[in-house]
This record gives sequence, C-alpha cells and structure tokens, in this order.
Amino acid sequence: MTSAPKTVLHLLEQVDSFPYNNEANPTIYNGLISSFYKFWLHNSESCVGWIHPWVKQKMPFGENWSVDEVTKIIRPCRAILLFSEQQFVIAQTLEEARDKKIFQVVSGKGWRSERYPIYGLYGTQVGIERGGAPLFGMVNCGVHCTAYIETKAGLKIRVPRRASNRPTHPGMLDNTVAGGMAFGDGALTTLVKESTEEADLPEELVRKYAKSCGTVSYFHIQAKRDGEESGLLQLTVKYVYDLNLPESMLLLPKDDEVESSELLTIGQVRKALANREFRPSSIMVLLDFLIRHGFITAENEPNFAEIVSRLHRRLPFPLSPEGTCIA
Repeated sequence: MTSAPKTVLHLLEQVDSFPYNNEANPTIYNGLISSFYKFWLHNSESCVGWIHPWVKQKMPFGENWSVDEVTKIIRPCRAILLFSEQQFVIAQTLEEARDKKIFQVVSGKGWRSERYPIYGLYGTQVGIERGGAPLFGMVNCGVHCTAYIETKAGLKIRVPRRASNRPTHPGMLDNTVAGGMAFGDGALTTLVKESTEEADLPEELVRKYAKSCGTVSYFHIQAKRDGEESGLLQLTVKYVYDLNLPESMLLLPKDDEVESSELLTIGQVRKALANREFRPSSIMVLLDFLIRHGFITAENEPNFAEIVSRLHRRLPFPLSPEGTCIA
C-alpha cells in the first residue's frame, strides 16, 4: 500500500512515478530504459512503446513477430507491413494472452473490447485493445472534465465515486467526467460521449459550456493496488475541461460505472487528495484545477514551480505526425 503523501509534491510523485533523467545521477533512469524492449511498428519511423522484460517473457509472441535480443526491438515480422495487418497481429496476440489468462489487465473485466490508437509519427492508423495498452508501454490519451458550481460558501466540485465492480480503481473517487479516447475519436467527441453516459449531461450543454483548459501528462509505473498490475508502464495525456454549472443542476449517474456522486468543497477535495481517495489520473487533473483556480499558488506552496512542471511531463514517444502552423 502506498504511504499517505506528506506534501502536494509527494502526492504528485506517487502518480508521475517514473524517474527523470537526472544528469547528476542518471543511473536509475538509464538502468530502467536499458532493460526495456522497444516496441516498433513497420513504417512508424520511431519507437512507440517500451515493453517490460517480464511482459516480453510471458507474452505469446509467435511466428508473426520479430524479437531481436541484440537491439531489443520487438515488432511484427517483416512480411507483415500494412498497418491493418499489424493491427490484426497485435489483436491476435492479446486475444491469446486473454484466453490463457496470462495478464490481469486483459483478463476478465480487464478486457474492454475497445481500441486505443497507437500514436506515432505516422498518425494513428493502428489500434490496440484498451486493456493491453500498458503491456506495450505506449501513450494513451483520455479526457477529464471537472464540473463545479459557485456558491456563496465558495466553489464546490461534483465528485463521483467509481463503482465497486470496475476493473481498475474500484470504489475510488474520480473526476466528474472521465474516459479514454478510443480509436478514431477526438477529445470533444469523447467528452460529449462520457458526459452523457456518466453524468447524463445534455450534449448541447457540454458543447456550449465546457471550456478546454489544456492537458496534463505523466509517466506512471503501476503499483499492485487499486486494480493495477505491478510494474506496467502507463504514459498518459489527459485533455482537461472545466464545466461551470448552475447550483440547481443535479448530476445523476446514468450507467453502472458510477456508484454515487456528491458536491465537495475545496477543503473536502484537498483532504480526499491527501488521503489518496482519488484515482491517480484524477489526482493530476484536480491539482491542475486547483492551480488554475488559484487555490494552490506560489505564495502558499513552496514547490509550486516543480509541481506545475511535473503536471506537463514531456513523454518519450511522438503524439502526432505534424504540428499546426501558428500564422
């Protein structure tokens, strides 16, 4: 069990837990990196994930895979070049792992029957079963929306509790709306879908009033708690939205993924954060919210600059094929 955090920075470090490349002492970082196998796709032009050695040993990489023990590169074999063919091989391999119950993340409820895109310089032309993404140590993206109301007593946040039967982080507190970005979906599309499913929010309200507030990103090493599988790599980008709601508006769970929902004061949210009652991704998004709304500042937080920097970690793999021209 992870110990209770002593400071905001300590709390953040429990989520953004992969070591940084510290030039003064690079041993830990370099040791970890050199132990991983590199996951490549043909025509990807770059590594798209890191595979842990114990995952490589257990994964049923068969004749359709090339595993080079010298370069430590794992990719579909050279006869399989089309993106559609590579996607099929990945799916086939994960289905075998699921059927043999090799990994917790793709067994039982861990199998989501939903594809995440594999990001790279070529765009997002290959999808992977959502539950299997941490096994390949690749970047995954999601959307988080913090719905809040402004009262005479101060700002309050609508906080749901995850259902006890969820495959990951059961029974923990969460952000108002949260969900992974499936293959082919953008951030706003995902937000609208999840808002309707989880909080019964009308699409027109979300599209009109949800405010895009950037992203948070982090590199998490999963721990054996909250439904996580110890040692797996979780490289995450969350697209962040705020939604200011009228005080009279109730948000009722619409699906079975949410157990309950309540309005919490900022003090109650901070106490729940300190007690590690929120799931990891929600911790990062709520810290960002508290900073943007002036509850955590340079005047009341000695580690302010470090915290802001750590909420926007640069990840080692490409996220898009090209940028947007400024002018």
